[in-house]
Amino acid sequence: MATMNDIDWQIQQMFNAIDYYERAIQTTLFRKDADEYENTIKKLNAQIKELERRKHDC
Repeated sequence: MATMNDIDWQIQQMFNAIDYYERAIQTTLFRKDADEYENTIKKLNAQIKELERRKHDC
């Protein structure tokens, strides 16, 4: 089972990834890429929510 510190680290890494993809959306020249980045951000946010639930259940 993951400890709270592990979960916090995972959440922080996902926030870093979201930041990366948000910047990529601003700099891409292709709508298809921007759409893929937006979908990735949505998936990361869903994973963060799940990790937050697990964190509060510990």
